[in-house]
Amino acid sequence: MPRRRVSSATRSSLARLYTVIYRYVQSKSFGLTWSYGAHMSRLSIRIDFGDGSRLGPGKVQLLEFVDTCGSITASAKMMKMSYRRAWLLIDELNGMFETELVETRPGGRGGGNARLSVLGRAVVQNYRAVEKEALLISSPRVDKLEQRIRVPAGEAAVSRRKPAPQAE
Repeated sequence: MPRRRVSSATRSSLARLYTVIYRYVQSKSFGLTWSYGAHMSRLSIRIDFGDGSRLGPGKVQLLEFVDTCGSITASAKMMKMSYRRAWLLIDELNGMFETELVETRPGGRGGGNARLSVLGRAVVQNYRAVEKEALLISSPRVDKLEQRIRVPAGEAAVSRRKPAPQAE
């Protein structure tokens, strides 16, 4: 099925909507509440592969934005980074695995686009699964550590996390 052309304004709006939905889903599935204050503990996972390459939350989020926006430029804007930086990260990701994670089509009159390959989607899904499992396992310990954090003078101690959901 051919891909429909979508304006960059629509892609940008969709990417913003995706960010809001993504944060909502993450907060529900992990038992976290979103805090706008400066003090909220979170667990982040970075996988260091034996060859020295790394996969972490930033690269995975970039892949998710490429999948949503269909554009490296729009994805870079969503992450507040330069196009060059996003392109270098995608090039690094493409070289990291046995096949490319992001398939690109050069720009020009019709405009270029980018999309995740089947392996790209699998990498994102596997990373998010690892992240979720790690959070489920570590949440009680992180809560214990967080309870011992010194609260700066003038700030009320507020519970920042819900109890983690039980593993099934």
